Amino acid sequence: MRGKARVVAWKEVVDLARDRRTLAATVLLPMAGLPLLALLTGVLSGLETVRVVVYYEEAEAYSVAEWLAGTVAGILESWGLQASVAAAEGPPQSLAGVDVAVILPRGFSENYTSLDRQAVVLVSVLVGSPASDAARSAVQAAVSGLSDWLASRRVEELASIAGLALDPRAVLEPVRLETAYHRPTGAPAPPEAVEVAETARLLEFALFFAANPAVIYMSDVIVGERERRTIEALLVAPVSRRDLLAGKIAAATVLGLVAAAADTVGVLVYFAMLEAVGIRLSPGLAAVHAGVTVLLVVMTSAIVAPIAARSGSVRAAQASSFLVLMAAMAVYFTAFTVDLLKLPAEARAVLYLVPFTHAALVVHNYILGNLAAAAAHALIMAAVTAAMIPLAARAFASEKLVTLRP
Repeated sequence: MRGKARVVAWKEVVDLARDRRTLAATVLLPMAGLPLLALLTGVLSGLETVRVVVYYEEAEAYSVAEWLAGTVAGILESWGLQASVAAAEGPPQSLAGVDVAVILPRGFSENYTSLDRQAVVLVSVLVGSPASDAARSAVQAAVSGLSDWLASRRVEELASIAGLALDPRAVLEPVRLETAYHRPTGAPAPPEAVEVAETARLLEFALFFAANPAVIYMSDVIVGERERRTIEALLVAPVSRRDLLAGKIAAATVLGLVAAAADTVGVLVYFAMLEAVGIRLSPGLAAVHAGVTVLLVVMTSAIVAPIAARSGSVRAAQASSFLVLMAAMAVYFTAFTVDLLKLPAEARAVLYLVPFTHAALVVHNYILGNLAAAAAHALIMAAVTAAMIPLAARAFASEKLVTLRP
């Protein structure tokens, strides 16, 4: 960086240190984004109490009803859900206030204890309730376990009648599935690679929370200078427009470092809040995430700079830059839900035109072991940044910056 640009960058860093609002947005949004998501999807859902009642219409089914109630309660508790589960004798008179009703109808016990008949369990689920859906899944898991146990008992009884000695599992599960994993190159992958891949998908989504502070920053350092009447002093200084912008964008690197640290802390807090199982954040993956976050903040700053330079106010600049944020959100939500590298070539070509895609692909290729591809996407981000600075410099026309009005 040339000397004049360094002076501008230092001036921006000093101003940034005094701007508590921007610093707060830089730290709090990435740090609180995922934990807030965990709070909304995990902690708050755990505060909701789901009511499950197991009705048994004949006394002989009491023991099964009690077992089902206890098992469903244990499953829901292991999922972090508050549950009220009870067994009740007789048919249900009203299902008002009940999220899931499990009914063991008359004839259940006779069918349950026979060797050639199928026992039926009826389930009624409250519509439109996520908690009810979770309870239904717990009931299905409990009934499945009961069915497996009963099937083993029936096989043992039939084998005893036939005078055979056999393992019930060989009859009930004649084919066993064993799973292994491999990398895109075809090389074997250890089971923990799955955990790293799941973590990477979450980190790709978390990149969105680091892009927003860059929009706020660039809107303020360009349009905010004009609103505070300090732009004239900068424009008459012996600094070229390119050096002026380069210095401001260089200062965004500091913002990127802060955002990267905050984003990584937010991810760790997210894992801790949800007590995530199957999540593995390795030091290398954390370092790559931090590095790509810095690149993302600087690149976003360079993209937003021309927009801010042609905006009449900070609000107008932020409103215009909203489309940039929407593009980032679309990309990172897509990366969270689908494998970008598995999309058709036409779809990938369109996504590659969106610069934010390359940030996600740096992380994605790293966890797949494609270090060359990860480096290539990082270079594309750097190239986009370098290409946007001259465009911003042309938009940074002195007369328009001074005369432009909201």
